[in-house]
Amino acid sequence: VEALLASHPMPAGFELRALSNAGATLQLAGDVSGALDAYERALRAAERDDAWEAQVTTLVNIALLHGEELAAYPEAEDLFARAAAIDDARGGRRASVPYNRGLNYLRMGRPGDAQAQFERALAAARDSGEGVVAERAQAELLALAAEPGARVMLERLLERQRKGGDVSGAVRGILLQARLALVAGDAGRALADAE
Repeated sequence: VEALLASHPMPAGFELRALSNAGATLQLAGDVSGALDAYERALRAAERDDAWEAQVTTLVNIALLHGEELAAYPEAEDLFARAAAIDDARGGRRASVPYNRGLNYLRMGRPGDAQAQFERALAAARDSGEGVVAERAQAELLALAAEPGARVMLERLLERQRKGGDVSGAVRGILLQARLALVAGDAGRALADAE
């Protein structure tokens, strides 16, 4: 992709899509530094083209790599904040921004900030009809509140996620159930959930 773009310069929009796809492919292949390089080049193309939605998506992708692959949570937060600022300037419509930012806050040990982001994600997802993000945000909020009955409510959500094909969301929900079981002192149930 890079060789073709170098030999045949293309408009910023085309370059953006090509580099984003290259970044996603490199990420799947486990080449984190290559993916970061491609995404950063895609971000520059999005900025040149004034493509704000692509800027938000690319910043989130870069932030996820920093948080999930490099455990660089403060750097990821800076990137999420940039994405949120761009999205907020356009009406705050992207539920994935606060949802992923909330997960990063959890990794940073900041549950209060995480809760606020999940609440934003849930509201944005309901407004835009993004059912998958809405259910995932609900699961996180239930687990954070850890109120009586949270496990049963999580089970109902899990059933909807399974029926809807959101395997990753269901897996995350089961892990949240395991944490609730640990908090309640039921290590056996937590182990069964984890398995």
